[in-house]
Amino acid sequence: MTELGLLNIVFSIFGGLALFLYAIKQLSNSLKKSASSMLYRMINKLTDNPVKGMIAGTLTTFTVQSSSITVITLLGLVNSGILRFDNALYVILGSEIGTTITAQIVAVKVGNLFLPIMAVGFFLRYFTKNITLKRTGEVVFSFGLIFLAMHLMIEGVKPLKDMPEFVNTLKTFGEIPILGIIWGAIFTAIIQSSSATTCLIIAMGIDGAINLKSAIALIFGANLGTCALELIAAISTSPATKRTALSQVMINIISIMIFYPFISQFTDVVLQTSTSLARQIANAHTIFNVTGSLIILIILKPFKKLVTIIIPEDTKTQKPETMIFENRLLKLPYFAIEHVKNKVNTLADITMGMIDHSTKAFFEQKDESADQVFKQEEIVDELTIRCLDYLQNIKRQQLDIKAEKIKENLLDTTVDIERVADQCVNIAGFAKQKIKFTEEQEQRLREVFALTRKTFMHAVKTLKKPNKSNCEMTFKLENELDYKEKQTREQYLKETKQETQDPIHNYVYVETLRNLERIGDHADNIAGYYYQAKQKLPDFQQQAVS
Repeated sequence: MTELGLLNIVFSIFGGLALFLYAIKQLSNSLKKSASSMLYRMINKLTDNPVKGMIAGTLTTFTVQSSSITVITLLGLVNSGILRFDNALYVILGSEIGTTITAQIVAVKVGNLFLPIMAVGFFLRYFTKNITLKRTGEVVFSFGLIFLAMHLMIEGVKPLKDMPEFVNTLKTFGEIPILGIIWGAIFTAIIQSSSATTCLIIAMGIDGAINLKSAIALIFGANLGTCALELIAAISTSPATKRTALSQVMINIISIMIFYPFISQFTDVVLQTSTSLARQIANAHTIFNVTGSLIILIILKPFKKLVTIIIPEDTKTQKPETMIFENRLLKLPYFAIEHVKNKVNTLADITMGMIDHSTKAFFEQKDESADQVFKQEEIVDELTIRCLDYLQNIKRQQLDIKAEKIKENLLDTTVDIERVADQCVNIAGFAKQKIKFTEEQEQRLREVFALTRKTFMHAVKTLKKPNKSNCEMTFKLENELDYKEKQTREQYLKETKQETQDPIHNYVYVETLRNLERIGDHADNIAGYYYQAKQKLPDFQQQAVS
């Protein structure tokens, strides 16, 4: 064969492979637009037992079209404390099954049907106004691209069956399966898609360029190679996150160890499942992954114990979670929104503490309480910046209207909370003046402080559990605060008008009231963001965060 002919083969195969990877990514993005909120609810609610967790993992992996994306997302959830290691393990077992669905789909002989499939998808995407039809069109078009990529790879591998060197190499993988496993693992680690490797093997099977035993060895390796990125992603994370990444590797290693001694017998069994080699390869992939997950499910308790022994808890080096923002979760925006919502809740709790410390500093005139407010402000400022940056990185294109509104609310809420913290700093600064007021003046001021705290507390309740009742209570208290602040200020000015008063004394009293009133305004804003949203919030946003 000439060098030009060999070059054409390489371009056809790897061009088709590149198109396949692109199509898988497009399909993943399209499905996530339609099902991202469903995926959140599924993983959030269906991970409390192994079987439900496996179902969640299977459906999630098929939706995102990548077990790697599923596992990396799980690493982020575990590292951020949203998900426990046990629950993540159940989802991983399901992801091993979910990754086989794509192989089953591409094993279908569609011939040149990819052209009408792409045409229908394109028409729905660009010539319909209904958003559901548009997203359906994106999914259909992506499937058409996948079948086109398979067609290109099939055409590319056709000449390979006439090349003795290539045929003999593949035969070696069948005779010495460990070589096929190693090659499959390395190739998959490089392209970071076991689905792409498996579908390339199926393409070779469709044209008869590979035998079943060699294909099975390569599939074993592909399953192992897809773990490389997850292991890298788990570096410098919590012990629970490392266990999650290690679990995926161990699941595949144990599965290979169980099947490897019986690979010839396994090949014979798979031969009975279909007369089509492409379908046999897809079936081998499915049987291997499903059986492996079920075996781990049977030995789940000792398996978890072994992983825990290998990676024990390390409380000495464990980092606080407050400032940990998981970029891995940005691949599934609904998870990212819930993640940053937890941080905004933490921001609100810290600011609530600043109100208490500033109150104590003002009335008890303790410098340590004022200093505590100043220290907490540094945390609030940094956490605010991180929250705002993280929210800006959540892609709008992958959110529906409701989720986009939640994102906007969180952005505005974060700014309002930070402003409340600034008011607390101002009050703590006034406390440093150590000015004494009359008993009546102080009592009236205490009442305004108490009402301010109560108003902001209900705003925080609205943030954590946005419902009409919490919103309306915040509005009611803010109106009372406005009236109380005005009444107290006017009473103070009326009293001091009759006598000469230190200007600093007047300034501190009036400005303290003004800062408290502003805290009420920000509390009113926070409740208003959720009250004004006319559309029903997604279920996950209505859950209180513990």
